[in-house]
Formats: sequence, structure tokens, C-alpha cells
Amino acid sequence: MAEVRHLAAEAEIRAAEAERKVADRHFSQSQIDRIHKSLARWSGKDIRLPISAVNGDDETNVYAKELLSVLGIIPEWSIQLDEMSTNNGMSGVIVEVLPEATGSDRLLADDLVKALNDSGVQARGPEPHPRRGIEILRWR
Repeated sequence: MAEVRHLAAEAEIRAAEAERKVADRHFSQSQIDRIHKSLARWSGKDIRLPISAVNGDDETNVYAKELLSVLGIIPEWSIQLDEMSTNNGMSGVIVEVLPEATGSDRLLADDLVKALNDSGVQARGPEPHPRRGIEILRWR
């Protein structure tokens, strides 16, 4: 009986850890507020921002859609979500800037990565091209 209780307790711990990991992949109101505050200087500017969910499973796609919602309510921002498949085992959030991006695009990319990191979302970049990323933000 003691062994059964021990196994049940271990199962509960594993379930709680899995739930905590999934919970981290949602945006809290506090995170949304921090992101918007960090990007305030870009509010009202015509920003066209595609977001790509790479190799997305259900959880990845939900997270990408939440990111779209978080950024899409910034005035004058136009966000589009696409899905793409690749066989390179990508994971994480990466901001990508195309080689022909303007200086302003690069500043926005820097600010976006900082805003995400400051809100507790792990993001890398800006990078010149996608290398391991679930949501890749591109400026055209």
C-alpha cells in the first residue's frame, strides 16, 4: 500500500510539473501590459508583422495565436499568422530581420525582443534568418 501511495504522489508531482510548463506558455495580463508599455513608442506606426508557427503542434499554435493577439491590438499594427514546416527541430521564439530591413525595422526588432524578454518570454534575435524557432517574427 505504501508503494502505491508513493507512485500516486510521484504521478501527481509529474502532472503538476507538466501543467506548470503549459501554464507558462500563456500570456498573463501583467506580461501583456509590460509588452505594450515596452513597445509604446511603436504604437500608431504602420507595422506589418508576420508571425510563423514552425512545426507547430496544438500548444505551439495556441501560443502563436496568443502572441498574435497580444501584438495585434497595438494601434496600426497588422499581424498575420502563418504555419510552416521544416525538419530542423526548431524551438523557441526568434525574431528574424531580413537582410534588406531598414534601420527602423532593426530598432523595432531589438525593442520587440527586449519587450518579450522583459515580460518573461524567452526570445532571441534579431537574427538574419530562422534557425531553431517556433514563432519567427519577420519584417518585410
